[in-house]
Amino acid sequence: MALILNLVIPGAGLMLRGRYWLGFALAMLFALAANVAIAGWLVAPVAIPRIYSWTASIIAVMTWVLAQVLIVRHPSSPADAEPAVGTLLEQAQDAMSRRDWTAARTAIDAALELNQENAEMNDLRARVNTLAGPESGVDPAAPNVRKSSDQAPAAD
Repeated sequence: MALILNLVIPGAGLMLRGRYWLGFALAMLFALAANVAIAGWLVAPVAIPRIYSWTASIIAVMTWVLAQVLIVRHPSSPADAEPAVGTLLEQAQDAMSRRDWTAARTAIDAALELNQENAEMNDLRARVNTLAGPESGVDPAAPNVRKSSDQAPAAD
């Protein structure tokens, strides 16, 4: 269903698969470019310069192609990404056992890119940040936020 919908309205299939902002952005870019192209070629060809019509047409086609590529590359559901997430989980646990925090964070971040709602990976990320200690520059209470070297001034 998502593939067919994405063929008609580029980006709509991505929204069905959980990539809301990417799908919305592609749909809006396609709609804007297609409307300008239609206006330039059919509605008011004398009033709109040809360069605008050509540019809008090229952007519309490129947006449509990009939406099709992204829908094919994005798994249809988080369950489809679970084998890859499982492999990355094992890599992260191996890196943690070697106390290689950078490798553990890299594996966890890659797994979270596939499935941000994986509770086990989010918990593992928080544990890595806690075990890495303050020298890592990461606040254990906020696992996805790095500490800034500049401290905010105290409120008076």
